[in-house]
Amino acid sequence: MPPEWSYPYLRVTTRCTNPASLAFICPDLLGRADGPMPPVRRGDVPRLRRGHEPPRRAPVVQRLRDAPAVRHDRRGDRPQRRIEDGVAFRRPLREMPTHPGVVLRTTDIGRAPSARPMRLAVLADVHANLPALEAVLRDVDSLSPAGLWVAGDLVGYNPWPNEVLQILRDRHAKAIRGNHDRGVLGDDPFRFNELAAAALRWTRIQLTPGSVGYLKDLEDRTRTTMPEGVVAMYHGSPRDDDEYVFPYTADDSLVRKAGAPFVILGHTHLPMARSFRSGLLVNPGSVGQPRDGDPRAAWGLLDLSTRTFGLRRVPYDIDAVATAIRRTGLPTELADRLYAGV
Repeated sequence: MPPEWSYPYLRVTTRCTNPASLAFICPDLLGRADGPMPPVRRGDVPRLRRGHEPPRRAPVVQRLRDAPAVRHDRRGDRPQRRIEDGVAFRRPLREMPTHPGVVLRTTDIGRAPSARPMRLAVLADVHANLPALEAVLRDVDSLSPAGLWVAGDLVGYNPWPNEVLQILRDRHAKAIRGNHDRGVLGDDPFRFNELAAAALRWTRIQLTPGSVGYLKDLEDRTRTTMPEGVVAMYHGSPRDDDEYVFPYTADDSLVRKAGAPFVILGHTHLPMARSFRSGLLVNPGSVGQPRDGDPRAAWGLLDLSTRTFGLRRVPYDIDAVATAIRRTGLPTELADRLYAGV
């Protein structure tokens, strides 16, 4: 598969070394049955002016070469979109689920680029996994984003709730509560499975008064107006804080419901990036308990200036986490699943 496919409305850059792995989450990347059209050249197709046709015996190539180029734009004053790299498809791609190694980029000629890129580090579902969070934050710091956003579920499953909350508080992270955070406070009717409920009972005993106060002060959802547009963040979805939005169930109605061109979700532990007419819908995956078959910690870099979301994976010391889980008395199944990324 070529490294880049370009569409009139969406630029998709793959960074995956194994294209076959995209089949489940992103079948569109593997090609269409009707195949791509021939490359589109820059500029419009030349047309012949009426009354200036060359003799019929002139070769077609000669006629096209001698004819003046005429601009023909039926879109009126609509903002122009650039077709990059000379590849076009029969149907413009309006929306697409993506693999963790996919970057979505839209290019609008009518929008002036920002003087300084506005990039946000986006995390979700940290779940009290201190080694994973520390590894992710080292990667975050290497890219110097403008802000740190966390889409809920800061605690649960793993044995460092107080340490994780302290780090996020010290970094002034823009965080919201997830169902596990509300559950540990007794504020959520969400029906947890046996493993999650056992971890919540353990976590509730471990939390310090400062940690409890921090969780109580967090909002369940948030939105901030940036120069590039509104950024809205939910743990579940704009419709329901406990709704699971998967790559194959996400649709434009969620972005319209949020009323923001940039929408951040968590909860599923599955990375996702989908582009719709109304905006960009993203999920960075999970820092503390990935469930997409990749045990590495996941996070995303959202560039508001270029409307790009890049998904990143960071290895961390899983052995240390598994040992701590067994030592503290948490269910051993929570340690085993970290190795498989499920």
